[in-house]
Amino acid sequence: MKNNQDMKGIYSALLVSFDENGKINEQGVREIIRHNIDKMKVDGLYVGGSTGENFMLSTEEKKEIFKIAKDEAKDEIKLIAQVGSINVYESVELAKFVTDLGYDAISAVTPFYYKFSFDEIKDYYNTIINSVDNRLIIYSIPFLTGVDMSVEQFGHTL
Repeated sequence: MKNNQDMKGIYSALLVSFDENGKINEQGVREIIRHNIDKMKVDGLYVGGSTGENFMLSTEEKKEIFKIAKDEAKDEIKLIAQVGSINVYESVELAKFVTDLGYDAISAVTPFYYKFSFDEIKDYYNTIINSVDNRLIIYSIPFLTGVDMSVEQFGHTL
């Protein structure tokens, strides 16, 4: 497992640019990444979160954005990929994909919509993290997911 000490600093949530037909605008995404690196001087980017419209995208579109971000950022900054989904198989597929690309960490939103039990949520996170050699950040946003875990539950998750 990777050392967490190198993940310090300021991270920005990556916005995603779309064209007038709702398709990913690769050049626009690259410009946003360059702006974050060159002008904002961020230490890392959080790719695939709700700021980037992640939950409206297909698996292939998510992969496209992950590839663009890695290609543009290279190793200039750290990259965290949000791979969470209510479909754990998609989460595992994306976790493997970004780990193979060289992302520094993965993140996964708590599974939402269905009222998952705490044991099911634990299984979800363990399934994801056991599929890759990468560190995991739990993306908890109770206001949007309806999943509100206690500090004690976080401590027993992984």
